[in-house]
Amino acid sequence: CPALPAAVVAYPFAGDAQDASGSGNHGTVAGATLVPDRFGRADHAYAFDGIDDAITIGPAAQVPLPLTVSLWFNADDTEFAQIFSNDDTNDAANRWGIGMLVSQGRVGANMYEGFSAPWNRISNFTVDTLYAAGTWHHFAIVFNGERDRETYFDGVLQIDEYSGTGTGMIYGGGSGMIGRMHGNQAPKFQFTGRLDDIRVFDSALTAEQIGGLATAQESCG
Repeated sequence: CPALPAAVVAYPFAGDAQDASGSGNHGTVAGATLVPDRFGRADHAYAFDGIDDAITIGPAAQVPLPLTVSLWFNADDTEFAQIFSNDDTNDAANRWGIGMLVSQGRVGANMYEGFSAPWNRISNFTVDTLYAAGTWHHFAIVFNGERDRETYFDGVLQIDEYSGTGTGMIYGGGSGMIGRMHGNQAPKFQFTGRLDDIRVFDSALTAEQIGGLATAQESCG
């Protein structure tokens, strides 16, 4: 595993949703079930049903830019889903922070500034279709600035396209969420599949560090 800075939150999912970073930002599991991870180790990843399964986390991941989010996912389909957020992204008028996204074989993120309309957020998605259902992949984004993001898929830097006319990011101090959006979003917005080794860093990881995470022959969580 590569030499890395300390994570502000870390979820290796080694039998539970405890935060291994030491910050005590432990997850609260609702419905999600422990399953084998990409190495076949029992109870080392969580599966989500795409309806209402979720893991809620506290606000410790709400750090200033630059920040990096790193995770592993294995989707059962290629429908749009938000798989991780570090703040409240509800189904009403207000959303804050960062949301990591998968959609139609592409990956990306939303950056919210307190209101959910397209003109008050900035989205990025990879230009290329990258994944099919049923396989594990590493996904990381380095958020250097509002429109300065580096998206890595299986350790390879991707070309992004941006949309939305937001001007920044605002934190509201709410709870983050793994596996779905907050509130009563339709099931098509929720993730169906497995997630593992989710970590947030309060710095910009290098391409070498992210490549090391993606190619490690053992869990770095």
